[in-house]
Amino acid sequence: LLDIATYWVKEFDIDGWRLDVANEVDHHFWKMFHEKVTAIKPDIYILGEIWHSSQAWLQGDEFHAVMNYAFTDSIKDYFVKRKITASQMASGMNHQQMLYQDQVNEGTFNLLDSHDTARILTLCNGNKELMKAVLTFMFLQKGAPCIYYGTEIGLTGEDDPDCRKCMIWEKEQQDTELYGFIKELIYLRKRLSEILITGTICWELIDDSQDVIHFSRELNGQKIHAIFNQSSTSYLVDQKNEIILSQNSELLNDGKAEIQQFGFILMCE
Repeated sequence: LLDIATYWVKEFDIDGWRLDVANEVDHHFWKMFHEKVTAIKPDIYILGEIWHSSQAWLQGDEFHAVMNYAFTDSIKDYFVKRKITASQMASGMNHQQMLYQDQVNEGTFNLLDSHDTARILTLCNGNKELMKAVLTFMFLQKGAPCIYYGTEIGLTGEDDPDCRKCMIWEKEQQDTELYGFIKELIYLRKRLSEILITGTICWELIDDSQDVIHFSRELNGQKIHAIFNQSSTSYLVDQKNEIILSQNSELLNDGKAEIQQFGFILMCE
């Protein structure tokens, strides 16, 4: 197995290994795996599939990251499944990040759907505004956002095996508007990469009664404000800064902005 792992790095210069059901393999083996592949390529990305908290594998001598289900499940439980409140979501996310060093959180693998879970558009019952809101929220967190194939063009699918169905390649059957939105998210992530990767996060306002979240990311004097409204009641915010991305929102004449349900505003201070 170690010969196979090093073969693909040496002969084909692969950039990483994704290790399936990694928690069911002995720690001693993964330490040897890490030693062998990093000796050939020091910046290789070793990603373990572990569904629960994973401190034991993320001490620097086994994996660089895990598929961050425990983190993003809190996001889905609030935005999509409506099982928890906004404050419970933030608590769950904070709990997961406190388990690891900052370097681990910055490189972890954040995802909303995969080959093992129902697709995010299906979980959202086809509500693309909700889907866009939850994608945007994930893209603003620490860690590497992952887009599962087909999510970008509106592919649906229930749990395995439906979530593994074939990609839609015909352009006329793809959701080009959704594709353009996700390209915009990727551009935003690249444009603000430093602050979104290493910047601090502050929960400015979490109002469970109004179903509103306001958090900020800050680094070296630059600050990004993100306000999300999940309530059917519109929410007013002061619009003092440059708006860099928004959905379901309207600028008013009195220096305020109105955010409707499933809407959000991102502002750069």
